[in-house]
Amino acid sequence: MAVLDWEYCSGKAPGSYARLFHREAQPGEKSLTFHSSPYYQIVWIQAGGGVYNVMGRDYPFQAGDLFLFTQRETHYVRAVQETPTLRMESLLFSRQFLCPESDFGLYSEYLRIYTDRSPEYSNRISGGDPRTAAYFDTVRALYEDVRLPAETAACRVRARLLFLLTQLALDHGELIAAESDGEAALSPCVLSAVRYIDAHFREELTLDDLAGQAGLARSYFSAAFKRAQGMTPWDYLTSKRIDCAIALMVKEGKSVTAAATQSGFNSTVNFNRAFRKYTGKTPTEYLRTLRVK
Repeated sequence: MAVLDWEYCSGKAPGSYARLFHREAQPGEKSLTFHSSPYYQIVWIQAGGGVYNVMGRDYPFQAGDLFLFTQRETHYVRAVQETPTLRMESLLFSRQFLCPESDFGLYSEYLRIYTDRSPEYSNRISGGDPRTAAYFDTVRALYEDVRLPAETAACRVRARLLFLLTQLALDHGELIAAESDGEAALSPCVLSAVRYIDAHFREELTLDDLAGQAGLARSYFSAAFKRAQGMTPWDYLTSKRIDCAIALMVKEGKSVTAAATQSGFNSTVNFNRAFRKYTGKTPTEYLRTLRVK
């Protein structure tokens, strides 16, 4: 069962969200189901071992390993070894938590280990690498940070996260694809579309609208956006709407129907379908999970 240890959702910066939680599991536990998240994720394996399946690829793992999952990357623990009990600690965070929207161009480098993957990319970073031990020092420090008042805790968590992402990039540069001059030139075009989505996601938008904002042909825009952001334009738009709906339900107490409408979904049915796809739960189940301590 997942246990929520800390959660942050800023009322001042829409979409700024982070969550720290841990999970313990026994062999055959049914809660370890195939799922994805609208957020970036780091998972520390503290004890036990087994097999993690990520997008159909199996990774045997053991205590000391670390996993990185990007947005909407489906994964689950397929097998758990008999002893000891599996314990995993996870940090979920949105891009907006990591950096102010106005400075995304400057901060995007921190996310390249998620978004710009080389052919050698692996979701697992082995605990057999002596450098990995330092990454576990970070998660121990996080659990101290989250005892502080909300904004102070968020500031500390953000600083440690930026440091960790920098260290991962320095230690494991082989996992990051080399950036060509052509790809770098596309960044302002994609950034223009990202900012437009961020400002207008509650409205009815089409792919033509977004391509027009980027100044690119529709087919070329989709490929450029996915290469730069690690997801399709439509996936990014949906993730913004889901983030907004979660904030409306959690922070403002809005009903599922009101949250769906006010976040840009044209029906509750479409909202529920998208919500389950991105979180692995219905809105009601998701809210219930957040209350578990």
